[in-house]
Amino acid sequence: MDENFKQIPLYKKLFSYIYPLRLGVTDGEYNPHLEILLYRNRLQLATRDALYSDGDQYSPALKILRHVAADLPRMQHMLMLGVGLGSFAQIVYKMGFRPKFTLVEIDKTVLSLAVTNFKDDILPLVRPVNMDAQFFLHNDQQEYDLIFIDIFFGREVPLFVVKSDFLLACRNRLKPKGILALNYIINSEREWNIVQNNMSIIFPKCTIIESDINRLFIAELPNN
Repeated sequence: MDENFKQIPLYKKLFSYIYPLRLGVTDGEYNPHLEILLYRNRLQLATRDALYSDGDQYSPALKILRHVAADLPRMQHMLMLGVGLGSFAQIVYKMGFRPKFTLVEIDKTVLSLAVTNFKDDILPLVRPVNMDAQFFLHNDQQEYDLIFIDIFFGREVPLFVVKSDFLLACRNRLKPKGILALNYIINSEREWNIVQNNMSIIFPKCTIIESDINRLFIAELPNN
């Protein structure tokens, strides 16, 4: 599959407003089926049962960033755990902010697709890291103003993401007044209640936004 989709013919862009166009299909290292789609002139990354990215209209990222909009001007460095096609960074950039972005993605194919398809003016701000998120957190020494966790296998959030040691590792990488945001898909209300309780112990000052089957967990550290 040609990984560079920057040069898309005009007729395809126009047709994409009528119907999603499949531009390519590939297998990732950890995702057995990845599709690049063009819909309403936005690149989407999809698996067989989930949408991983939707250009600058990726709903979870939009809702989180609107919620924390007042904090964005002070942010200098953001960490994305789970990348898709980099929608989160695209939206931040489109909103007029220019922090540094560290993008951590275990699937080399997904990371390559994201980096290849970033606009040239975003690339100098981007540090791509092909690594397991758990390993990265336990070895990284950088502090971040915002951490966005968007890690899925299909429609499932891996269990390690909501365990205390992973959440504590995230907390330790946040600056004072740093913000953690997690995109979670509900597969069981009982399971979600357990997850929610676990997260609120680590991050007591939190907000939960419901978005269909998605739950967006947003937490802020105190200023000390």
